[in-house]
Amino acid sequence: EYVHDFSKQYPDLDLSLVDVDSRDGVFKSETYSVMSYPAMIAIADDGSTIQRWDNGQMPLKSELAYYAQ
Repeated sequence: EYVHDFSKQYPDLDLSLVDVDSRDGVFKSETYSVMSYPAMIAIADDGSTIQRWDNGQMPLKSELAYYAQ
């Protein structure tokens, strides 16, 4: 629901969703030390973490949009 609402409010921005049960999802979860779900991580082009939200704390959509630009 959050991602759907975000996409409607910010149609020009793209969020990448990761299925933690997939091979890629397991790799990314380990790479970014994701221990609880849901989690959101803003990642720079070089792969470094810019910002993260986890433990059930989701960002405001406007805050996420700032990092998604």
